[in-house]
Amino acid sequence: MNNKTIRIRKIIELLDENKTMSVKSLAELFDVSEMTIRRDLEQLRKNNSVERSYGRVTLQNYKKVQIESGGFYDLAYEQIRDLKEKESIARYAAAMVEPHDILIVDSGTTTTQFAKHLLEKEKITVLCYNFSILNELRRANDINLIFAGGYYHPEDQMFTSKENVEFIRSIRANKVFLSASGFHETLGVTCIHAHEVENKCAAIASSAKCILLMDSSKFGKVQASFVAALDKIDSIVTDAGITQEWRRILEANGIELHIAK
Repeated sequence: MNNKTIRIRKIIELLDENKTMSVKSLAELFDVSEMTIRRDLEQLRKNNSVERSYGRVTLQNYKKVQIESGGFYDLAYEQIRDLKEKESIARYAAAMVEPHDILIVDSGTTTTQFAKHLLEKEKITVLCYNFSILNELRRANDINLIFAGGYYHPEDQMFTSKENVEFIRSIRANKVFLSASGFHETLGVTCIHAHEVENKCAAIASSAKCILLMDSSKFGKVQASFVAALDKIDSIVTDAGITQEWRRILEANGIELHIAK
């Protein structure tokens, strides 16, 4: 992750704490010019993350429900963010896989960690459509690997196409391990990029059971692209950071909760 990306992430963290700050104070904190900070803030403004006025900047959408723009996504950052939680979720989810299972593994940083734990599984079939997941699973000795190709999206290493979706819909799996960037009680499961939606929907429709792998920071968040209502989710594997409120919501919606430790 480059210096600019790190600085922008820290600016968001500072604004999350202070709500509003001056351009001058940010420049002094990061020991860069005010022009550099203005360029960073302009990128955030275009993503509707901040509001600029009279030498100051204010964080937008500071609410319990956070609506985030799909335009600001850094794969390298997402791969290391909450890595400990993602790893524990991935390890727990892999224990839910049994011999002769037919799986669809969705694109995502947590599902990529999950794929690493499938390498020692025996006699399973896995369909995927993400380069990193394909690269992990190709090393396995006893996995029947199916890859749905198409157009490559470097921002998240996913492949999509009309033919890809039709191919996924032609497969029947007993479990799909799904990823998501947002999970809201009334607005459902959402993701950042619009190109993800059709693959995810096809994977859900082709599977007997939908298991969502998602760290606890995603609860209450909403992204721009709608994937599914809560009634499409059978189980969630998350970390111990999930609140009691969300535990009650999941129970009320008949969603089986698994806490990875």
